[in-house]
Amino acid sequence: MDGRPSLVDHFGGPRRVMILSVLLILGVGYYRWQTVGSGDAISEVGRELGLQYERVSQRSQLRGRIGDIGVAVDTTTGNSAGDTKWFTDFKIYAPDQPHGKIIGASVRQKLIGKMKESEWLKTGDADFDKAILVSGSAEEILPRLNPEARPAVLAAVEEGWELDGVTWKARKSGRLTSAEKIRSILDLGLAAAKATRGSAPPPASEEGQAGKE
Repeated sequence: MDGRPSLVDHFGGPRRVMILSVLLILGVGYYRWQTVGSGDAISEVGRELGLQYERVSQRSQLRGRIGDIGVAVDTTTGNSAGDTKWFTDFKIYAPDQPHGKIIGASVRQKLIGKMKESEWLKTGDADFDKAILVSGSAEEILPRLNPEARPAVLAAVEEGWELDGVTWKARKSGRLTSAEKIRSILDLGLAAAKATRGSAPPPASEEGQAGKE
């Protein structure tokens, strides 16, 4: 014996090695469960809604259209302080959306926005304006936030949705493994996108068209 500690002793003895081994096995099992569970849940939603599911390595994604609305769901990663974290990202591309920003009125979001209080638009609905921050062209976006549209927008934003430009986006921490939860998040985003679409001008009457000829 040369008196040097063995590898087992280096890791704290047999008992500690056994505990570390069990934790490693559980960690690998949990990671695999999340990967498979998330893929199964997303593909199930894809089948229900007629969207195309694809899995690339450990990432899953949905692409397709519901009516004339484009939908995307992705599992993605982000790096924070050297730690890799998983997310489930949702995007909705609906035609005729107002160009602007609609987000939850948290202190953090106010700081990120770097806008003065006076620059946020007001709908005149005190409860809505307290919960939701709106920016953009008042003439374009405020008519979309009428009394009929506001409940759908509020419910979506409370679930994490925001309008960024003309795209509705939501991000959830982790890889969601519940098809019901994924469907619920999508339903709320779709409802908000439908509620904020512009109204097409009514067709001209035959009499009006005749008057132009």
